[in-house]
Amino acid sequence: MLNKKIKILFLLFSTILNSQNIAVKEFSAKYDCRGCPGSLVVKNENKVDTIFGGQWGNPPEYKFIEINNKEYLHIFGNYGFAMGLRTNVNKLYSLDNETFLEKVFEKEHITYRETFREYNGLNINFVIEREIKTTIENGFKFEIKLTIRSCPEILGYENCDEIITETMTEFYPINLYYD
Repeated sequence: MLNKKIKILFLLFSTILNSQNIAVKEFSAKYDCRGCPGSLVVKNENKVDTIFGGQWGNPPEYKFIEINNKEYLHIFGNYGFAMGLRTNVNKLYSLDNETFLEKVFEKEHITYRETFREYNGLNINFVIEREIKTTIENGFKFEIKLTIRSCPEILGYENCDEIITETMTEFYPINLYYD
């Protein structure tokens, strides 16, 4: 019984305040369809605004982060779409009073996609996958491993042939010149 009370208190306080007294309330959508976002209502001392996101009626995942002595609200998640498409989304919103909830960064990577082609009567699915490791320090660093495979649709042949694998790093600085 005590554990249940502790969990309830933790949930109440974990979504309420950060160091700038920013309150966040999560709301689920009325419907739970794939394209139905939930929402976050974000409030500071004198302003309130809503961020829509997430999937299946659920609000987006979020956390408060600090980059170069400035606080932000980081919205992130992996989302699935029709035809097997999957994406990884990162958004960053300012929490300063003057620029409250202005979007300062947005990046979306396709993490999985299949493309169908026919060559000389042979059906082939090309599979494009990205494994992404995200690090946030002075900005967003994405370490990406890209793999492209061809998967022929041959009865009894379950293997895919790897066409290419490569790694790359993307870096997007945030607030490097802030005083």
